[in-house]
Amino acid sequence: MSPALVIEHGGLLLELSVEPVEDIRLHEEVVPELLREMASALKEEGAQLDPVIVDGRTGVALDGMHRIQALKEIGAKRALVCKVNYFDPHIRLRRWLRTYVGINTPLLEDLKVKLNLTRTTVEDAMKRVDRGLSPVGLLAWGWGYYSMSKPRSVLHDLQYVRTFDSTAADHGVRPALTEDSGVEGVSARGFVLYARRPRKMDVIRAATMGAPMPPKTTRHLVPARPVGIGYPLDWLTDEGISGGEARERLRRLLEARRVKHLKPGTEYKGRVYEESLYLYEG
Repeated sequence: MSPALVIEHGGLLLELSVEPVEDIRLHEEVVPELLREMASALKEEGAQLDPVIVDGRTGVALDGMHRIQALKEIGAKRALVCKVNYFDPHIRLRRWLRTYVGINTPLLEDLKVKLNLTRTTVEDAMKRVDRGLSPVGLLAWGWGYYSMSKPRSVLHDLQYVRTFDSTAADHGVRPALTEDSGVEGVSARGFVLYARRPRKMDVIRAATMGAPMPPKTTRHLVPARPVGIGYPLDWLTDEGISGGEARERLRRLLEARRVKHLKPGTEYKGRVYEESLYLYEG
């Protein structure tokens, strides 16, 4: 099936299409509160503004988990997507790490027990997790801790993220997120849950095996994203529209819009993007 439009950006092909929503596979769990907010936003906007980035070969969504699940729950039959070759080296996979700034000794003591932690240096704890010698680490107030539990697969070991989330919630703590570059600054004045780094094949397995990762585990950097398309929700929920007609409507919609190429660092809908944006207006 031919896409409605193909954008070539620095050697990476971005294929805009409309695809059956049941064919799109999620690699992360969704947060109920965020899911409700997304469903409300879709209904209020009456359209899917931005496509979900998916791997063209497997249908695995790289982002937009809440958007896809919300579309399913409001009765959409299709979703607006941007297909890419996930294993193209231009597409980078990073990890989100849970953080908390401040002192919370009861939480730390609880985590020591539940994660089976022993103390070491920050550098040693990170090294053990990154080399697969420990399933998870904790960096807290200048010290490192690593789990003495036996490491298994990355997907299995990410269960410790769920343990951390539930334990933090029991203590009234809502963790923030940081990338690897922010670890040093946070761990000196709070703590960082240092989880294992997923690979692209882990993402594919999580989605295709029906064993999704915890929410906000991965962060995908795609060199460019099309945004602002606004494919009507009525078209996505209409069972009488064939796949070919859905893509033809998208093609005509795109032809009627002006496209503006925005450089990395541009703010769009309250978020600053590291990627280039193709903004459709009109």
